[in-house]
Amino acid sequence: EAPRPIDISGYFDSSYVRLPGGSEPSSYQQQTLSLFFGKTFGNWRFHSELEYIFGPEVGPANRHSGDPSGSLGLETAWLDYRYRDGLNVKFGILLTPTYWSTHHYPSTTLTVLSPLLHQRIFPAVVIGTMVHGTRYFERERFDYQIYGGTKEGFDGTQENENYVDGGEALGGKVVAHLRPSRFFETTDLGVHLYSDRKGGGHQ
Repeated sequence: EAPRPIDISGYFDSSYVRLPGGSEPSSYQQQTLSLFFGKTFGNWRFHSELEYIFGPEVGPANRHSGDPSGSLGLETAWLDYRYRDGLNVKFGILLTPTYWSTHHYPSTTLTVLSPLLHQRIFPAVVIGTMVHGTRYFERERFDYQIYGGTKEGFDGTQENENYVDGGEALGGKVVAHLRPSRFFETTDLGVHLYSDRKGGGHQ
């Protein structure tokens, strides 16, 4: 069998909202179609996600504040050079390595609504470079990610939800996966530090 020039996969997700006691009727809030494009060649790996979202504008308490509309965007796109387990370099449009960004897909997410920390504390993506890797021991391992570049996301305040395009961002995340104890099957301890500067442009 001849190798495929590129790997393509995807998913469709539909969210239905019903507010108990609300004046608005139940409705479908958002339809999401995502296509993944990827390819591995030697030590290099390419991955991207093209996402189409259709739904109404949603305000506080998930109330509809505008007519339904659609938007098409590139969620993420990067090249990753894998030198060894403990040292790899990735660059492109990078999802910020928070729990929500890593697990926001319908098959693994714990909720259909974004938590407040998503885009209010951490930006959705950083366009730049990430150094990452894993250090293995007999029964434990340590994962690290250090990234920097230009952020994209909301400005981090509830009073002003203008979209910020630009601004320097620098962050790092370390997670220790420890051996099972008598009380827990797994024990993960981690820390995520993040710092940024606001960009000059608002949309």
